[in-house]
Amino acid sequence: MGGPGRQREFKGGAKANELAGYLCALGDRNALKTATWPERFPGSASASTWALFLNGSKLIPRKLLGEVLEELISDRRVLARATVDALQLWKEAEAEARRERSASDGGELVGLHRRLSNALEGQARAQAKASKSANLVSLLIPMAALMQEKVQALTAEWQRAHELRRAEAQVQLERARRRLERTETELDKAKRRRYTAEQAQQALARDALQARREIEELQQRVGLLAGSEEPVALVSVVQEPSMEDIDDELDTRPGPGPSHLEGRPLPALPPGEHPDDLLNDEEAAALLGVAPSTVRAYATQGYHPAGTTVYSLRVWARRDVEERRSAPPRQGMGGGRPPGEGKGPRKD
Repeated sequence: MGGPGRQREFKGGAKANELAGYLCALGDRNALKTATWPERFPGSASASTWALFLNGSKLIPRKLLGEVLEELISDRRVLARATVDALQLWKEAEAEARRERSASDGGELVGLHRRLSNALEGQARAQAKASKSANLVSLLIPMAALMQEKVQALTAEWQRAHELRRAEAQVQLERARRRLERTETELDKAKRRRYTAEQAQQALARDALQARREIEELQQRVGLLAGSEEPVALVSVVQEPSMEDIDDELDTRPGPGPSHLEGRPLPALPPGEHPDDLLNDEEAAALLGVAPSTVRAYATQGYHPAGTTVYSLRVWARRDVEERRSAPPRQGMGGGRPPGEGKGPRKD
C-alpha cells in the first residue's frame, strides 16, 4: 500500500508497521518530517507521540487517521479509495495489537482478571473520595446554618436600627411641625395685638387732640368772657380730625415727642402679659377657647363684660377675659343657680 519511501526502522507488528509505512509514504509526498507532523495537525498529539505513530510502536487513533487522509489527499476519488484501504489496514493492526496484548498478559482470562482488579481499585478510590466528601458536607452544613443565623440576626438588627432612625426622624418632624404651628400662632397673636394697640393709640391720640383744642377754645372764651358781657358759647362743635391732621398737629405742638423722632432709644416693652392689655374679639376668643362670635354674643347677653368701644373697635381688658375663663358663663353677670341645686323655685 503506497509507494516506496525512505528506509525506516519499524518497531511494531506486521500490520502496525505496514500502516506506519503508509503514513510515512503519505508524509513524504507532502514534504512532512517527524517534527512537522504536530505543526500540520495542531492539538492532535505531541512530537514524541507522532514518532511512535510513524515507527509502528503505537497505533494512530482512527479519527486522527481520517483527518490525516482528508488533509493530505486532495483528489476526492483517490481519497475515497485510500480511506477504505487505510481503515481496513487500521482494523487489522488494531486486531493484531489486541492479540499481542492478550498473549503478553497470559491469556484472555488473565486480562479480564486484571481489568476486574483495576475496576475494584477504582471503586475503592471512588468510595474513599465519597466518604471524604460526605465528611466535608457534614462539616459544611452546621457552618452554613450558623452563617444563616448570623445573617438573620444582622438583618433583624439592621431593621431595628432603621426603624429606630425612622421613628426618631418622625418625632423630630412632629416637634418641628408643632414648633412651627406655635410660632405661627404667636406671630398671628403679635400681629393682632400690634394692630389693636395701634388702633387704641390712634383713638387716644384723637381724644387728646380734641381735648387740647377744646381747652384752648375754652381758655379763649373765658378770656373773652372776662372782658365782655356778651354771652359766648362755652363749647363749640369740633369736627373729628383725620389721622393725617392728628399727626401734623402733634408734630407742631411743643412737648415731649416720640423717642425715635428725638434720637432717643425706644423704651422697652413691658415683659409678659398685663391685666390691662386690651384684647379684641379674636384674642379674647383664643383665650376663652371659643369662637369670636361667641365672645360678642356673651357681651350682648350679659355673660361677659360689654367691653369698651374705641372708634368702632370693641375691646376687653385681659383681667375681665381671664375672670370669665375661670368662672363658666351663667345666667346674667350675677351668675345663675349654683351647681347641685334643684330646678324648682328658689326658697327664701
